[in-house]
Amino acid sequence: MDIFLIILGFVCIIVGLAGSVLPALPGPPLSYIGLIVINLASNVEMSVTWLVVWALVVVAVQVLDIVIPSMGTKRFGGSKYGVWGCNVGVIAGMFLGPAGIIIGPFVGAVVGELIKT
Repeated sequence: MDIFLIILGFVCIIVGLAGSVLPALPGPPLSYIGLIVINLASNVEMSVTWLVVWALVVVAVQVLDIVIPSMGTKRFGGSKYGVWGCNVGVIAGMFLGPAGIIIGPFVGAVVGELIKT
């Protein structure tokens, strides 16, 4: 049973690493689930502190992934419409592949600013 848990955990980690590039997969949460599954194996021990620290890192990364584009739009002179457009662009970009992740927030902010005028 332990070998199954370790293999399943490593598969989750590898899929999580792919999810760091592919927008359809939530990378950090999948990798963290892999760590928890590996921890369930009896011959692998991880401290609770280590797991809690990584849980906080995963939550921070997920939140910052959504918040940073909006903060950048606001900081560099975007209006409320630009910020909302950027938020929509971030969400839409997740479904459009790697290029959508990069281009989505910019296009969303521009469209939001054009709607404002």
